[in-house]
Amino acid sequence: MSILQPFKKQNQITNRPENDLFYSLQTDVNRLFNSFFNDFGIDSTQQQSKGIWAPRIDMKENANSYIISADLPGIRKEDININIHDNILTIKGERRSETHNENDKHHVKERYYGQFERSFSLPQRHIDKEKVSAEMKNGELTVTLTKLPDAQKEVRKIEIR
Repeated sequence: MSILQPFKKQNQITNRPENDLFYSLQTDVNRLFNSFFNDFGIDSTQQQSKGIWAPRIDMKENANSYIISADLPGIRKEDININIHDNILTIKGERRSETHNENDKHHVKERYYGQFERSFSLPQRHIDKEKVSAEMKNGELTVTLTKLPDAQKEVRKIEIR
C-alpha cells in the first residue's frame, strides 16, 4: 500500500482493481464517451499509442469575433504552432515530460505528456485571416478570430404572425 494517495472527497468512488467487472465496464464507457465527444476523429487507443492527447478548450462567439481558449499549463509558447490552412484552424504542440531520477517511484501519474493537436473548421468567408491573433497567459492559450465586416451584421428578428 502506497503512503501517497490521490485526494478524494468523502463519498467519492475509490479506485478499483482492474479485474473488477464494474471498473472494467466504467473504463470502457468512459473511453467510448471520450472517443465520441473529445477526440475529433482520432481514436483514443490510437491517441494513447502515439502519445497524442487533446487539451480542453472553450469556444465562444461575440459580435466581432470567435474566441478559442485552450488549457495548456506547463507548455511554453515556443512549443505551440497555430496555423490556418484550407479554412481549418490547427493548434499543435507538445508538453515535454519532466526528467526523473531512475530511483524515483511514481505513485500516481495522471498528467498527459507528448504531442497534442486540435483542429477546427472555420465558417466560410467569415474570418479575417489577417487579423487572427493568439496570446498565452498563465497556461491558457487564447486564439481570437476576427470576423469580416459582413459577418458582423446584426441579426434581424422576424416576427411570427
